[in-house]
Amino acid sequence: MGKFIGYLTFYLIIVFASFTSTETYGQISTTPSQAQIEQFKRLPKQQQEALAKQFGIDISQISGAVSNYSSVTEPAIRPEMQYVNNLATQNSVEKVSVKDKTLKPFGYDMFDQLQAAFIPGGTIPVPADYILGTSDTLDVTLYGKNSVSYTVTINNEGQIYIPELEPMNVSGLTFLELKAHIANVVDEKTIGFKSSVAIVDLRGIQVYVVGDVKKPGAYHLSSLSTVTNALFISGGPTLVGSLRNIYLKRGGKNIARLDLYKVFTQGDVSQDNRLQQGDVIFVDSVKRQVSVTGEVRRPAIYEVTSDDSVKDLVQYAGGLTMNAYPKNVVLASFDNNYQRQVSALDLTESDSNNLSLKNGDVVTVMPVSQQFSDVVNVAGAVARPGMYTWQQGMKLSQLINSHDDILPTTDLTYALVVTHGAFNQYQVQQFSPSGVFSGDDVKLNANDLVVFFSQFEHNTFDLIDREVGKLNDVKLDDKLKNSKNTHFRIETDGNYLFELQHGDLFSKQKALIETKRYSRRQLIRPIIQLITDSQQGGELVPVVEITGQVRFPGVYPLSKGAGLEQMVAAAGGLTESANFEKGEISRIVQTTERGKDTKHLSFNLVNDDWRSIKLEPRDVVNFFQQANWQEELKVTLTGEVMFS
Repeated sequence: MGKFIGYLTFYLIIVFASFTSTETYGQISTTPSQAQIEQFKRLPKQQQEALAKQFGIDISQISGAVSNYSSVTEPAIRPEMQYVNNLATQNSVEKVSVKDKTLKPFGYDMFDQLQAAFIPGGTIPVPADYILGTSDTLDVTLYGKNSVSYTVTINNEGQIYIPELEPMNVSGLTFLELKAHIANVVDEKTIGFKSSVAIVDLRGIQVYVVGDVKKPGAYHLSSLSTVTNALFISGGPTLVGSLRNIYLKRGGKNIARLDLYKVFTQGDVSQDNRLQQGDVIFVDSVKRQVSVTGEVRRPAIYEVTSDDSVKDLVQYAGGLTMNAYPKNVVLASFDNNYQRQVSALDLTESDSNNLSLKNGDVVTVMPVSQQFSDVVNVAGAVARPGMYTWQQGMKLSQLINSHDDILPTTDLTYALVVTHGAFNQYQVQQFSPSGVFSGDDVKLNANDLVVFFSQFEHNTFDLIDREVGKLNDVKLDDKLKNSKNTHFRIETDGNYLFELQHGDLFSKQKALIETKRYSRRQLIRPIIQLITDSQQGGELVPVVEITGQVRFPGVYPLSKGAGLEQMVAAAGGLTESANFEKGEISRIVQTTERGKDTKHLSFNLVNDDWRSIKLEPRDVVNFFQQANWQEELKVTLTGEVMFS
């Protein structure tokens, strides 16, 4: 059999020659078989042409002879490819349309997405340590004065036969050893020839994938396949199967253990051994799992071994995020009575890092605090709203000291400083930006909010109007009394104070920058709600409602000692239709121990004494309109006039 394979190429040439040159080779009448033709077809085209020329045969006539046969063998398909369609079907069934936010075991989803990527490619170079075996096909070229190539296959006895040379036992040799062996034989048995060896077709091997895998069974794979190739082709471990205890058995013995965590998280493939005929891959079941959540890059459920520590777990999870607080890590474990026991860990200490883990442990990495102790927040109609560093004794002129720091539309008569005072209460201080420029400075405290307003009303980003309704459509009493029931606090992107209280650094900065284009109403409303929520029970909320003939009617915070003049500035000033001789203040007064009444006070703006009128919490100030006021008075003149 070995001799027949060895002489096959030469025999085919002689047979094909008999079809076209019966005069020369008439003594040969044997018709080549289909297998012989296929053997000839596997020769490279250059070798076919060289051999045809050597025997004086027209290559086109040889091709014509080959075409007389109806059966043509397609190129060999790699054995792994037979499993690809099954895997694709399986994956499509397992896909989930709704994103599940619960923790999932780490690593298993890779087997649902990357099977084809772990099938060895058809053009992969054969490594030098590849061990040859039965059915591997070689291309052996002898070159010197003349060149000749032979395609030989290792037979069942582990031998190859090259014409003019003795049979060679090559099974079990590495590819590097094979090339050296053939080179030595050629040097000894021939004169002036050298050898070149290439592997043109790899044998197939059968391996067994068993244990907790999705599709256990026997698989026909390429001889270059590794343990991971077989695992991915089999669909990978089930959720019960281990990713860390995968054993390669050969001859009934464990010869290697593969830890896929090292492959997935470290790129360590040193234990991803190449498979041999009859190998068994056994996937053990999971023994110990822990959960890690919070400020880690890959929150998930991880399989751990007895040697793994908290530090190892954090590394499996991709490490801590930039918002993690390593000094505050919560470990929840089961005690001897299977009750949860919570302990605190400090990952900056070695004792916490080296702590071993038990099955069912839950590790939660807490975030850093998003509160800033030494900052001043600047919002509204200024050139650069944002967060600024606060220092002891700081004044507003250190932040806003020239007209370049404000906008051309900034209201220079009205601005606010909101301070978080004692007992979680907020106080508001009103000031004039133009006064700061002239030397009337404002002292700032840590975490103060400074708000500047535009002198024009604009509604390009008026989310509050769309969600709650016009501020002036509801009376002040109703707004203050029902604010909590009607969700007065609007927890949306439009409420910049909500982001300042609860957001992280980036959301706070973004919220402050967006206030640059907010209307007066949008800037004031969250402040009113903040003051309302922080007020102690039984006390009147320090706000004032301004109605009537002012530019911006609405509800405004009342700073300590503020009078009517300051509230007119808050409302943007009087309109041209305002009646300077008539105004009214509606004030809540205590009449009895349990009763309250409303008192109405008139004032006259013509008299300078109105500037000294002080306002009290919950006052409602109404500026009346001039009698018979009309926006325009028109007279139409027609008839015999020069200009009608």
